[in-house]
Amino acid sequence: MGFMKQMKDMKATVDGIEASAQVVAAGNPTGMLNTDPIVPVELLVIQDGLPPRPVSLSIIVPTLQLHRLQAGALLPVRISRSDPSALAVDWARAS
Repeated sequence: MGFMKQMKDMKATVDGIEASAQVVAAGNPTGMLNTDPIVPVELLVIQDGLPPRPVSLSIIVPTLQLHRLQAGALLPVRISRSDPSALAVDWARAS
């Protein structure tokens, strides 16, 4: 996961709109950041007033949240107002 990708995801946490994302699929971890795995996921983003849209990305998943990456599960996300392609899972709201 590169620096530019991290900066883009940070935008979503700073100026983000709350939304939900349904897990379509989750792959095997491709790396680690500290002790948290980096997992490729396929999501269906559900945002008020817009049609659902598919998103593929790799996310850093806190180890204690790995059980949430089941097909069909809903995750709280934040989507950047200034860059709608920037998305971050809001793990604090996931509990």
